[in-house]
Amino acid sequence: MISVLIPVYNCERYLLDALESVESQSFRNYEAVLVEAGSTDRSASICDSWCVAHSRFKCVHLKNNMGVSFSRNKALSMAEGDMIAFLDADDFYSPDALSVMYDTMERTGADMVSCGYFEQHQHAATDFIEMEDEGLDLRVMEGARFVNGPMLNGDSHCWGKLFKRNIIGDKKFPEDLTIGEDMLFLLSVTGGNKRVSTIYGYKGYGYRTNPEGAMLKPFTPKVMDQITCWERAADIMGHSDRIDSAVVTNAVLTASRISQLPFLKKGRYKKELQICREKIREYYRPELRNLLPEGYPVKVDLLMSTPSLYSHLYSILSKGKRLVNG
Repeated sequence: MISVLIPVYNCERYLLDALESVESQSFRNYEAVLVEAGSTDRSASICDSWCVAHSRFKCVHLKNNMGVSFSRNKALSMAEGDMIAFLDADDFYSPDALSVMYDTMERTGADMVSCGYFEQHQHAATDFIEMEDEGLDLRVMEGARFVNGPMLNGDSHCWGKLFKRNIIGDKKFPEDLTIGEDMLFLLSVTGGNKRVSTIYGYKGYGYRTNPEGAMLKPFTPKVMDQITCWERAADIMGHSDRIDSAVVTNAVLTASRISQLPFLKKGRYKKELQICREKIREYYRPELRNLLPEGYPVKVDLLMSTPSLYSHLYSILSKGKRLVNG
C-alpha cells in the first residue's frame, strides 16, 4: 500500500484539487494521511468533510503550525503503507502518477522513484498534461550517483517521488529549517547502495508556482537556512567543488536579499550580512569561479572587497527592476 502524506496549512483555495487528484488515481491501493496544522482558513473543515466522505483518507489536527517538516514527520508516524509519497496541499497528481511510479519501482527494483513535474501558475485552473507521445526517459542508478547528479542539479524535493518505507525507517525531516529540509531528507534516505529510478520524461506531478517569486518576499532571519542547509549537506557528503560552490552561491543570494531591503531595515541585519561574507570567505576558492552562476564571480569580488558598495548598487538595481515591472 502507498501512503500519500499531505501537510495542510491555510490552503483552502487549492486543497480540494489536491485531494481530488489523489482520489482519482488509477492506483487504488493507497491511503492518504492529512496533517492539518491549525489553519485559520477553511482548510480544517475541508479536510474533515473529505475524510468523512472518503474512507481512504484520514486526518489529524495540530493546534499550531510547527512547520511543514513537523507535519511531514507526524504523517510519517501515522503512515501504514510499505511505500511513501509526499504531496503538498497546493499541488496535485496526474491521474496515473502513483501507478506509473509503482510500476517503475516494481520493474526496476528501485528503492525510490522520481518522476518529472510540470509547473502550474497559482492562479490558473488545474489542468493535467497528457504524456502519450513522450517516453519515460527511464534511468536506474545507485543512490550516490543520484545525489551527485540529479539531486545537486535541482531534483532536491521530496514530492514527485515514491519511496520504499524501509529506506526511510525512523529518519525525519529536520524541523529547525525552513529551507533545504527536503534535500537533507533525500540525502539521509538515498545514500549508500540504495537504488534510484528516475522517469523525468513522465511529468506526473503538478507543481503550483508562486508568480511573485521568493526573491520578492521580504528578508527574514530564517532565509539564512538557505546557507545552513548546504553546510549540513557538506557535513554529510564531505566537501567538494559542487557542494562548496552551492554554499557560496546561496551566501551571495542571501546577501542580495538583504541588500534589497530599505535602508533602515537593512541596518537591522548587519550580523546576517557579515555571516554571508564569512561563509564566502570560508568556502570560496578560485577554482570554483566556473561553477558559480553567471555574474556571481563578480558579485563575490564586490561583496568581499566593498560590501557597502555592493549593497548600494544592488539596492539601486532592485528599485530599477521594480519600476520596470510596474
